[in-house]
Amino acid sequence: MIRGAVVRATVTLVTAVILLNPGQLHGQVFGGVFAVRAHDTFGGSTGFGVEGGLSIPVLPLDVFGSGEWFSPSCTGCDLNGWSLGVKYRVFPFPVVRPYVTGGRTWRSRSVGVISAVDDEGIFGGFGADVVLTGFRLFGEIRYDFLSGDLEQRVARTGFLLSWGGLPRD
Repeated sequence: MIRGAVVRATVTLVTAVILLNPGQLHGQVFGGVFAVRAHDTFGGSTGFGVEGGLSIPVLPLDVFGSGEWFSPSCTGCDLNGWSLGVKYRVFPFPVVRPYVTGGRTWRSRSVGVISAVDDEGIFGGFGADVVLTGFRLFGEIRYDFLSGDLEQRVARTGFLLSWGGLPRD
């Protein structure tokens, strides 16, 4: 009898928090594009990328995958990469949502057709989303922990469209 009361009270409390919380508490698919600047041993590389993912219902968490294509400053070089990671919204404010991010990253660099360098590692950083109706703008700074020449600081800014999920109002 006491166990049933505890379960009912827990369900009621969780439901109240979900319904009254001003933050994003519904699952939503998102996707978008961004500009990226990598500061590395090659003098820096500018590029663009795409990102897609899922905002996890009830948790202040996004799971995402992204791909990046760079125009390195070295002649005849190609640089691209992809990442899988999470964004944890530290304070789920209604409009501006700061977050920390981390995950796994892969980079591939080639000079002409002769040599290629592939590396994988982890990344960590911080950023903020500005949430508007149907989309969000974001900016973030992260560090890619890779080996040697591919280790880099990365700045990304762009927009993400959101669709699906549970109705908010």
